[in-house]
Amino acid sequence: MVSGDPYTLLYDAIVACFKRRDFKVIDWAEASRDPQQDILTESDYPEFQIRPSGLTGQIGDTSSTHAIKRTFQLMLNTGDQRLKTLAFPMEWKITQALYELKYEGLENLKFKGRNFVLTTEINSAQIGISDPVLNRGAIGWSALWDIEVTMSFAKGDLI
Repeated sequence: MVSGDPYTLLYDAIVACFKRRDFKVIDWAEASRDPQQDILTESDYPEFQIRPSGLTGQIGDTSSTHAIKRTFQLMLNTGDQRLKTLAFPMEWKITQALYELKYEGLENLKFKGRNFVLTTEINSAQIGISDPVLNRGAIGWSALWDIEVTMSFAKGDLI
């Protein structure tokens, strides 16, 4: 994971965490311009995506630091309407990965030689049956988690 910017380092670390746990991650940072398939087959499920969803900042948070919050949406598409087949087991695997990200994964990331992730907050998750029109024909349990990562940068990081 070599990158010239902390946002890519962060995204790559989140993707790597889920790939280590054998998730079929649609990686939006891959070489392909459109990594999401138009037509899904049974072997494509469960499908998992990590999408950046927001960015807010406090440039000049203090006289020497600048706080940035980056939010991500974690999207699970099971393609299956049976709760015990994929939905609940996949939600549990996601819970385990989120624990790793919060307590063991992201705080060790370094940019310009110093740690930059302060906190990782796992916010609410919405769960329901997917809309086949919006979900490329798939009907099944879907879930959407919101996570927020607070980062801190010194003035030298931004110049």
